[in-house]
Amino acid sequence: MIAIASQHCNRAPQRVGWQAFPLGRVRFTYSAQRAVCRWCFEARDSISWPLAIVARRMHVNSLLPIAGISLCLVTAALAEEAHAQWADLSLPTGVLPGNVFNLGKMTHYLANGAVHVYSAFTREWASMPVSATANTTQTNDWLLIRDGATWTAFAAMRGRFEALPVSANAVLVNPIAQNNDSVLFVRDGFALYAFSGFVGRWSQRSIGASASVAVQRHVGLLADASLLAGYDSFSGLWHDLTIASQATALSCDGTAATAIAGNTIYGFSGLRGTWQIAQGFNNPTFTRGDDWAVYRSGTSALGFSGLLGNFATTPIGPVQSSQTQDLFGAFLTSAGTLQLYSAVTGTWSITAISTAASVRTAQAIALIQDPPLIMAWSAVHATFATAPLLSAGADLAGSVAAILPSNGSAPICYSATTGRFHVAPSDALPFLPRTTTVAALLQTPTGFHAFSARTGNFISLTSVNGIAEGNSAVAPALVWDSTTLHFFDARRDVWLHEPRQSTYSLGITLWRTTALIFDGNDAIAFGTQSGAVARITLPEPPINWRANSESLGITTSHHLFSASALPEALSQSQFPDFRRPFVGGADLHLQLRLPIGDLACFGIGMGNPSPVTLPGLGELLLDPAFTTVTLALPEADSDRAILQFAVPDSAILRGTQFWCQALVIDALGSTYLTDAHTFLVL
Repeated sequence: MIAIASQHCNRAPQRVGWQAFPLGRVRFTYSAQRAVCRWCFEARDSISWPLAIVARRMHVNSLLPIAGISLCLVTAALAEEAHAQWADLSLPTGVLPGNVFNLGKMTHYLANGAVHVYSAFTREWASMPVSATANTTQTNDWLLIRDGATWTAFAAMRGRFEALPVSANAVLVNPIAQNNDSVLFVRDGFALYAFSGFVGRWSQRSIGASASVAVQRHVGLLADASLLAGYDSFSGLWHDLTIASQATALSCDGTAATAIAGNTIYGFSGLRGTWQIAQGFNNPTFTRGDDWAVYRSGTSALGFSGLLGNFATTPIGPVQSSQTQDLFGAFLTSAGTLQLYSAVTGTWSITAISTAASVRTAQAIALIQDPPLIMAWSAVHATFATAPLLSAGADLAGSVAAILPSNGSAPICYSATTGRFHVAPSDALPFLPRTTTVAALLQTPTGFHAFSARTGNFISLTSVNGIAEGNSAVAPALVWDSTTLHFFDARRDVWLHEPRQSTYSLGITLWRTTALIFDGNDAIAFGTQSGAVARITLPEPPINWRANSESLGITTSHHLFSASALPEALSQSQFPDFRRPFVGGADLHLQLRLPIGDLACFGIGMGNPSPVTLPGLGELLLDPAFTTVTLALPEADSDRAILQFAVPDSAILRGTQFWCQALVIDALGSTYLTDAHTFLVL
């Protein structure tokens, strides 16, 4: 699979502990005690991010040579299985179901003087003792345990408890209702403590008594006299800006944070860690979504993108109504125009519509029905596509829209990722498809076609009497019949098949990117971000269960079963399955689950059109001819490796889906291929 240039040396091993080495834009931790060829590493080649995609265009092999590392892995190593997706916390004295809390990437259980936490990234349970008065607060990415004078945070992406000594005056800044935040702020007198659910470590800074603080999702703001500081969860760093006077009107959400001082508007990008400044308006009207903000006067509008870190203006008259989504805002004016601001492109789009037009929006789509036309607008491309037809019905979700023509013909589908309408195969039946955020399921006489938002392809499935499952709030699209469960993997445009073990009715729960199915005594987990199907046989009947955005949980009388819906390699990008798109020009933060004592060859490149099963190792989903490989080692105090790449803002890269997969070698020399992560560069 991987051929890495080698050059041995005969230096004696030295016990120097942990050292940090840079490799281009990648940083990792290296142990002299256990690395292969201990002191032979020399980074003679720096990683060039566009290497894989340029190789794809030029049809050359982009496998990165790393001089000085000798690893002949596949032929010499023993094989082992990847880390199991299901984890069991056995509680022989019994479970108190009311003390179990599931959300996002984590499940936690507080009882009998201990707190137990499951992380979908580490795929393990961790525990710590607490007093009888301890209480907890959990979001998608972090858990806070308040226990007297010690507040302890747990980050899903690090899997470690981090203690913080506090005074009796300490307060949690995050409102309890904000359960999607990855940033955690604690204010304690003249100190502000920040904790990132992605980084997993506390940082501290001094603040004044009159300082203002705001936080939501992946960004935080601090306004303290002439200091305006933004905190981004991806790096866990503060980014300071000196201004003339203290800012007010602090607003945080998604990757975008804004503040006002006088008539000046300050915009902070959490994805890029940068500030931009623009001239504002007197008493502006303010509207925002997850990754953008818009300020309007009576004649113009100013949009800020948290993905790009820039401002864009447009003339605009009085607004009759508006609709907001994560990636864009749509403003209908009294002059009969629809003006749309995209956080992905940082630009405004405009079109004239009639008074008979209707506008519906989803995460990345605006669908305008203006007889005799239907128009679709993509927030990914900031472009319109037009179809000359009348609709008998339409549905849209995430990046997908499906329209049923009124003339009785087959449906047509629209993808925000491709920015185009796509005609269904001729055997599609004239029924409105079932849509999810990444797919649409069209009926045929013998089964279904799955429409893929990523590619615009239709992938057929034969399933007699099959029943389609999915809805507009989730990514999973599946079909079940009397013998088989069929899961659509939209990353690869393939159907996955899981035989049924029972003849009973299936219990199916869907949420965001996950599916939990009860098949007799078995529970089946599926996640669209990992494309993995995992089954477990329950030893006793379930009491409660829950599908979360990136994990799944089942409570029985004496067990807590949790499953991961994440791949072992992960970036901050979730789009189009869920939130958080990644846009070129920013740093890509990648984390690989890697226990201390292990090492890995980490590959980024193109997906393999014909994946290869390597006996004893797993399925290779990367195309070796178009893959960049680097060495990855764990942090000194975490079971993970962290890699960071600067991705250029290049037209060549936009719209390309990249794959990440690793070959892991544990401390005993056993090896396995991880599952794979995909991300789109927009």
